[in-house]
Amino acid sequence: MDARFLLDEIAREGARRMLVAAVETEVAAYLEAHGSERDDEGHALVVRNGKGRTRRITLGAGTIAVNAPRVNDRRTDHNEADDPTRLTSALCAPQ
Repeated sequence: MDARFLLDEIAREGARRMLVAAVETEVAAYLEAHGSERDDEGHALVVRNGKGRTRRITLGAGTIAVNAPRVNDRRTDHNEADDPTRLTSALCAPQ
């Protein structure tokens, strides 16, 4: 295998891992900030909801595939569109 190709692959994998870790940290902070919000039955209104579809993101090191975590935010006390209290990743914006 060509050493340059191997280095490019290492850089892409490192970038992918760092992006996934950063987005997971972003989601964890959001969940923690809203963890005390409950419905009338005591269920959390903001919870994890699996992973999104695989997305391809192009970086300087090339294109990587990422599955960003999903959040189910069932709070009803705010607007649906462009709401600053809703989770919108600064790193992995919605498509």
